[in-house]
Amino acid sequence: MKYSFEEFKLYYESTEKVTDRRIANNQWNYSVCVATIVAIALVWNWSTSNRGFAFLSLTIVAGLSALGVLFSSFWIRQIADYKSLNAAKFTVLNNIAPNVAFSPPSQVEDVVSADPFKKEWELLEKMNALREVTSRNLIALKASNIEFYLPKALRATYIISFLISVAPIFRHMSTYAADWANWLHLLGR
Repeated sequence: MKYSFEEFKLYYESTEKVTDRRIANNQWNYSVCVATIVAIALVWNWSTSNRGFAFLSLTIVAGLSALGVLFSSFWIRQIADYKSLNAAKFTVLNNIAPNVAFSPPSQVEDVVSADPFKKEWELLEKMNALREVTSRNLIALKASNIEFYLPKALRATYIISFLISVAPIFRHMSTYAADWANWLHLLGR
């Protein structure tokens, strides 16, 4: 049984598009994370010169840090999902490749569809990539996991930032509670 080279080529291009989308998403996610870190730094810097707003500043930093942790975690999950999709696509391509007819279909008898998208879906189901999975058994080059280091490092930075901002809030809760009551009273006028 022979498969059409045009179908093989089309499917390969769809695989490349997934990689391009992953790269674009990584760039976008990196930009959002950097903007969040800059916002945290600006609020932190502002709070050092405006001690009267320490509680508010620390609360904002804690909130931004918590959002950063959540966003970084989603980013890590997104990378894993894209890697699963690419792994399935390349497995399908490798299985189709030995039977590709490089001659025009009119010159080759019995050219049939390889059903690559159906096979990809079946592979994704076998990999449990279509539902929430806690671990993946993907075979990839060791260097391909470097992509996970940046979001994991950013997540660690956000966790540290969160802990640093929450510690003084709890340590001085009674003082901040009085400040908070004063701010609410001023806002009520």
